[in-house]
Amino acid sequence: MWIKFVFLFIALPNLLMIPGCGDATMPFDKTKWASGKGNYSGKNPRVEMVSDAEEAGVKIGATREQVRRLLGTPDSSDTLIDTWYLGRSLYAPDYTTLDVYYNDKFIVTKIGNTQS
Repeated sequence: MWIKFVFLFIALPNLLMIPGCGDATMPFDKTKWASGKGNYSGKNPRVEMVSDAEEAGVKIGATREQVRRLLGTPDSSDTLIDTWYLGRSLYAPDYTTLDVYYNDKFIVTKIGNTQS
């Protein structure tokens, strides 16, 4: 019994890390990011770059101008929020977005991902 438990404890995390599954990441590339505009499929390159976007400059304290210079024109925008579409989820019929929130001085206060 204990041997089975130990095997599952050690092997299960490795079995779940199947190539092509999970959160794949790639370095942020402004050109590849721009090529994802209008791509609503599950194979949008933006999905794999979003985790590296903070390293590239999308972070709390950045200005709206800095964020837009990096990510380009948002797919959707409101007075204090910009949204970039990341494509359809690979695991559900939902769409994923990168949402950047600003204060009244247009400084980033929050960054989040939304599935809808």
